[in-house]
Amino acid sequence: PASEVIEMDDKPTEALRKKKDSSIAVAARLVKDGEGDALIAAGNPGAATAASLLSWRPVPGVYRPAIATPM
Repeated sequence: PASEVIEMDDKPTEALRKKKDSSIAVAARLVKDGEGDALIAAGNPGAATAASLLSWRPVPGVYRPAIATPM
């Protein structure tokens, strides 16, 4: 469980630096550590994107993270 929340009007990178125990930061860490397979967020999309870019290595040939992908 996370003890902090990144609000929709927070600046993404600033919020990630200040709120290290936010749900988005915790989820990104869990994926990085192999305890999760994906990060799905219904909150601040900029923070979710920034967390993924700062936490994981990119997939070869993929230059930007997907925000939503139809399946």
